[in-house]
Amino acid sequence: MSGYEGSELPGRRLLVESGADVRYAGRPVRAPHGRIRTGLWLESKGVRVAISASLEQDLAAMHEFEPDLAIGTTPVVQAAKEMAIPALLFHQFDFRAPADGPRGSRIPGAGPQRGARQPITLR
Repeated sequence: MSGYEGSELPGRRLLVESGADVRYAGRPVRAPHGRIRTGLWLESKGVRVAISASLEQDLAAMHEFEPDLAIGTTPVVQAAKEMAIPALLFHQFDFRAPADGPRGSRIPGAGPQRGARQPITLR
């Protein structure tokens, strides 16, 4: 998952807290202090966090992890489609409001507590 709007790390945290298997978090600019804490939390959950990530790093991670779903910028989505990987543009999500904050967020009814379904793997 890559992005550019400043909500990439909280968005990934929301996905991880909801049961998604997220392997990579690319952020193209330096993170403010609150985002650094979120990045450290993601790393503690096994997510590779790349601050000031280049497009080349995002694409290399997509090739390495071969995700079930790629979420990213236009060039990432285009590359995913060329690899036959389903993809969504990052700006189709608005993670900022509920996910941003010191305690994180949970979506009621989402994730493992919902039953026996398998979570989507985002790598």
